[in-house]
Amino acid sequence: MRKLTFALSVLMALCLLNAKAQTSVPIPVGKTFYIQSAMNYGKNNGGYWDVPGYPKEIQKGSNIQVYDFDEGHDRTFSMHFRDADGYYEIKIGNTVNSRIDIQGGGKENGTSVKTWTRNQGNNQKFLFKHLGNGRFKIFDRNSGKAICLAGRKNANGTNVHIWDDHDGPWMEWYLIDTKTKKAFIPQTASKTPDFFIKNKHFKYTSGSMGGGSSEGKGSVEKIEDNKIFVKVEGTNRNLDVPPGEPTEKPFSHVLEITYENGKYIYIPDVFNPGELSDDGKKLSFSGDAYIDFTVARPPSELKGWIESTNNFSLDPYLKKVSYADIKADDENTIATEVSKLNANDQATLVVQMISSVANNNDLKVRKHVYSELSKATYKKQSGIIKMTLNAGLNNLIAKEPVQEAKVLLQDIQSKMINAK
Repeated sequence: MRKLTFALSVLMALCLLNAKAQTSVPIPVGKTFYIQSAMNYGKNNGGYWDVPGYPKEIQKGSNIQVYDFDEGHDRTFSMHFRDADGYYEIKIGNTVNSRIDIQGGGKENGTSVKTWTRNQGNNQKFLFKHLGNGRFKIFDRNSGKAICLAGRKNANGTNVHIWDDHDGPWMEWYLIDTKTKKAFIPQTASKTPDFFIKNKHFKYTSGSMGGGSSEGKGSVEKIEDNKIFVKVEGTNRNLDVPPGEPTEKPFSHVLEITYENGKYIYIPDVFNPGELSDDGKKLSFSGDAYIDFTVARPPSELKGWIESTNNFSLDPYLKKVSYADIKADDENTIATEVSKLNANDQATLVVQMISSVANNNDLKVRKHVYSELSKATYKKQSGIIKMTLNAGLNNLIAKEPVQEAKVLLQDIQSKMINAK
């Protein structure tokens, strides 16, 4: 009897170890997928997870089955609330609180996969093990068992349940992007914190369960080994303050983020590991509070280029800049800084700027630059410089193909030539 008890204890320990040894890969949080059986993938349009019928609202207690593809919301699933061990909740369709659930928290082979209201139980948490080339096994945290097709069948209406992990396409699934209709293939985690190496400037937003929020900007101060130091500054907003206290206060501090085993970690007792958006432009921490870093363009150098009459930088910039970027970079900089230059520098730089932006095919960019130059205050030119300037502007006006842009150039010419 003692030997039997010992053997059973060892067996249970090995099963538990196997359940914990599964390796999670990050799945984009909030992104919607269809989930298709590997028995069908690449062969036909069957084998998709489905809530029976065509429910407008997801009712708790429905068995998940597989069926031929359609675009109903009950066929779409998204992952949320990734925990520190890599387990996700699977949200169903366009609902808020419907979750994939292992019936009754059961651990026996054949326990059905169902719909249920979110309860944060371990039977509503799942780990995605990538087998390669977009193929996954999906493990239930509560039992350590894998989600599979009943009876190794994939006909319409086949039940989806849990079973001891073993190999076979009935145990394997593909996450199909609902927009591209392509299988999601996770990228290998980098050994270095590439998000903060490749990007240095960010829009910063944060918030808490209590309703407070912050908004501002962030910039990488330094990276030391696996530690990233990000300076954030902006405005804190908190409506829950004593009477007479301000609801908005400025803030400035440095966050220390750790990069370990391909994960961005910040205050692990509060935040889940950071999640990167599909396009790599946003890093989000969620949990009891949230923090978002969204990649932003670096601060504009336009002011410095004009101050120093640095046409080596202005020339390529004006030739290629987009309208959105020139609008964001300028903010009255052109008119203000050109007005500060002496007469000779004004003559030289204005001609150079017009000549450069004339090569930009976006009329809105040319009109913006011409309009801002026409707002500048110009200083009186000496006789010979005035003649040379006038000739140069006449030549540029003649080359501008659009009449409304010509009018702006003529206005610049008039103001510069007639400056007192």
